[in-house]
Amino acid sequence: MNKKQSDLVLVATKTGVLYGFYENLILVDSKKETLKTLDALTKLWLEAKAKVSVERIFYARGPGSLSAIKLLHIFIQTLVVVSEIKAFAVDSFYFNKKGIIHAFGNQYFQKDEKGQIALIATTAQVGDDDFTLPQKLIPQDFNQPLEPLYVVPPV
Repeated sequence: MNKKQSDLVLVATKTGVLYGFYENLILVDSKKETLKTLDALTKLWLEAKAKVSVERIFYARGPGSLSAIKLLHIFIQTLVVVSEIKAFAVDSFYFNKKGIIHAFGNQYFQKDEKGQIALIATTAQVGDDDFTLPQKLIPQDFNQPLEPLYVVPPV
């Protein structure tokens, strides 16, 4: 039986993994898995393999939870090495409505008009529901290096 060819979009957040399947660049299914990042990735991958043939993975490389970003990157790079899946990356702001992403405590990452990412302090309440997947996938937008984007303050 031939499985449908799909693209997979992955965004690791502080409370799980947001993911969506795209056919012909249109979002056909999306969910949020709230297990720990590695468990969420393993579960969604096993379910995906049973239903579709993933051709490409598009993902958010950070900033955000350092552990979640690192696990997502390692997971994707493993798939690239052991299968013929291609990977593409963009920063997490691409999926964020409010423009700030929780770092730790009351510290948040913010990207300015020039594309520079800084750490700011705010009392704004930002939840993971601020991350959304686009209805139409634009592959050209995912042109950043396939490496985690860590933005940490100097020690």
